[in-house]
Amino acid sequence: MKYSISALLIISMLLMMSCEETSDPEVIIPMITLESSNTTSAVGSTISITVEIADFPSDFFAVSMRISFDSNRLTISADQSDWIGSVWSSSAIGFLEVESGLVYVSITQIAGTSDVSDDGTVLTFDLTAEQIGVASLDLIQSHLVFYDVDGAEITMSDLEIEGASITIE
Repeated sequence: MKYSISALLIISMLLMMSCEETSDPEVIIPMITLESSNTTSAVGSTISITVEIADFPSDFFAVSMRISFDSNRLTISADQSDWIGSVWSSSAIGFLEVESGLVYVSITQIAGTSDVSDDGTVLTFDLTAEQIGVASLDLIQSHLVFYDVDGAEITMSDLEIEGASITIE
């Protein structure tokens, strides 16, 4: 009987300890976001837009993307200077073209340089507020592709994409 009570106490303690809450491991979701220097701007003012990345699961060597914008309220010149972001090496090359409410972008490292492995700025460009209202900018998911050093697409099914909105007064 003495051993039965001891056994019951031990089993009870083990059950209580196993019922303690355990925290789930933190889920890290890769993100790419459009960030605006101003969420509210006056007509005629210049606004800087950055494309930021965070928590990517693997390194990448190149990116191709399209960004849609409200061309009735915003203008973007294709003649941007120093628009390639800080995550790239100083020898990275890129293409930026603006046409009918879309910004076409491609950036790649040069052979012999390391892959992009840090969080930070992919690119920066300036736009001009032209007309009163709310203007949005969005990354088009179907045209957002990251590539590894061998040119293969990097698949990220859980990539979170966030656009930007600017109120023009």
